[in-house]
Amino acid sequence: PQRAYAETFLASGQADVLVCGHTHHPVLDRIGRGIYINAGDWLYHETYVTWSEGRFRRWRYSADAEDVLEAEIVPR
Repeated sequence: PQRAYAETFLASGQADVLVCGHTHHPVLDRIGRGIYINAGDWLYHETYVTWSEGRFRRWRYSADAEDVLEAEIVPR
C-alpha cells in the first residue's frame, strides 16, 4: 500500500521527494521522476536516512562497527 501511494503521489507532480517512516520496509528508490524514501524504523530494522552533500543515503545502524551504507540516490 505504501509503494502504490508513493507512485500515485509522485506521478501527480505535487512533490519531487516523498519521505515516509514508521515500521515499514526501508526503501530509497526512484519512482518515475521522483524519489520515494521510507526510513524504515529504529526498533526492527535499525535504519535511518540522511541528506548531505546533495545525496540521500539510507543507513543501517551497527553497534560493532561503522554504520552500513545500504543505498544512495543523487536527485536529478
